[in-house]
Amino acid sequence: MKKIQRFFAVVMIMVLALSMAISASAEGATSGKITVTGAVEGQVYTLYQIATLESSSATNFSYKITDDKWEAFLEQDPYNIEVTNGYIRYDGQSIANSELPGFALAAIAYAKENGISAVASVTADSDTVVFENLALGYYAIDSTLGTVCILTTANPEISIGEKNSTTTINKFVKEDSNGTYDKSNDATIGQEVEFLIEVDVTLGAVNYIIKDEMSDGLTMGTISSVTYILNEAENNVDYEVVYESEGADAVTAALDSFFGAGNYDAEKFANADFVMKLDNADLVPGTQIEIKYTATVNENAIIAGSGNPNDATLYYGENPYVESEKTTTTTFVWDFSVFKYAAATGEEVPLAGAVFQIYDSHDNVKHTLSFVDAGTDATTGFPVYRVVMNPVEGDGSFTDITTTADGKFHIIGLDSGVYYLTEIAPPAGYNPLTHDVSVNIMRTGSLSQTANLNYTVANAVDGYIKVLNNTGYVLPATGGTGTILFIAIGGLLAVAMGMLLVVKKRMTKVTYVK
Repeated sequence: MKKIQRFFAVVMIMVLALSMAISASAEGATSGKITVTGAVEGQVYTLYQIATLESSSATNFSYKITDDKWEAFLEQDPYNIEVTNGYIRYDGQSIANSELPGFALAAIAYAKENGISAVASVTADSDTVVFENLALGYYAIDSTLGTVCILTTANPEISIGEKNSTTTINKFVKEDSNGTYDKSNDATIGQEVEFLIEVDVTLGAVNYIIKDEMSDGLTMGTISSVTYILNEAENNVDYEVVYESEGADAVTAALDSFFGAGNYDAEKFANADFVMKLDNADLVPGTQIEIKYTATVNENAIIAGSGNPNDATLYYGENPYVESEKTTTTTFVWDFSVFKYAAATGEEVPLAGAVFQIYDSHDNVKHTLSFVDAGTDATTGFPVYRVVMNPVEGDGSFTDITTTADGKFHIIGLDSGVYYLTEIAPPAGYNPLTHDVSVNIMRTGSLSQTANLNYTVANAVDGYIKVLNNTGYVLPATGGTGTILFIAIGGLLAVAMGMLLVVKKRMTKVTYVK
């Protein structure tokens, strides 16, 4: 059996890991003091005593558990610490470092579940929390810290540095053109995009709760996985989730369950698309939880400009909960405008009646785009057409765009990349184009940007892809204008000669009189 040395090793190695510095030494002391530095203001620090130091010599210590209920906890795997008549026995065993971080958290959870009372509780009103006049022995501190510590006659006063960060979450979105995750991406309206949230497990941080809030241009999809990596193997993390689509009552019920009724600010969750509670109690600090889920870019997406943000926030601890800094990604959607014209006497004359189709060639396959009428541009008054990524019968979509009298139209809802304009019918009296017109939408910033990302449209002039049509010519008859003139004169002469012959015939007619 692994006994007191395992327990002692648990405590002492955790003490070193947490930089617990001895602040005083008083051989023969009968009371102790624990100071928590770097405390989180407003966080509740609760102290549980596991065992009491009953007697000691220079090298030997006798510890007795403070509540019989601790016996079952200490003797369970992976600790296997033998308890006899309430006393913890020593046999020189040790415990693996990988088992240490979860010991205090498990002890605290066990105390709560089994009705073991805390010996003290303090709410931090500064960056320091002090527990004084303590009986010597083993303690577990419940907070965002979550650790165990030892008070002995040799070391009756200790200082524990709060090591947890209040920012343990980061969020990324997948860029489909290269398959990488970053802080922003480009997408088409109707496209499904994938998000990744990373949560770094820290010592003692419990009750991980994530709030995810999307802008109006994104529609929540599905959570595909919640995992962590241990020994190069992917493992699932248990979680509970509630979606905004389930209704306000369901969200409220879930939040009451996650936080405890009255322990959270309901207004902060009013626009959450989902709230998730993670079961991280048994995860080793340093473990990274990965949450993958999807959303679809919808017709409300902001075009260019500030883009379409998606925010995530982490809450952890116990009432009052610690709230992390918000982490954000942005999905950008682009557009371009077309001007169909003819050149006449040095002026650009708009042409109506030109019929276009637009296609891309992703994967070297021609994909003709479909659109729906999105009204008119509020500034220019020109028609606007929104891309339909997956058209279905009856959705009102079309592929042919016909220019109106102003010759201009605006396309919205596009991913970055190369597109092509093909004229399938020219305006009446004009020659058809002999080639397609390329349109290259290029972002000019980094994928790490999350706001006001710029882009350019190659070949655009004054904000438009300009498409020129030339009129046809009236071709001359064979032989040229001289031949036409001769034929006309010849025709006139023929008519004249015919008239002369008629007159002459009448003049030569003879009349006989009997």
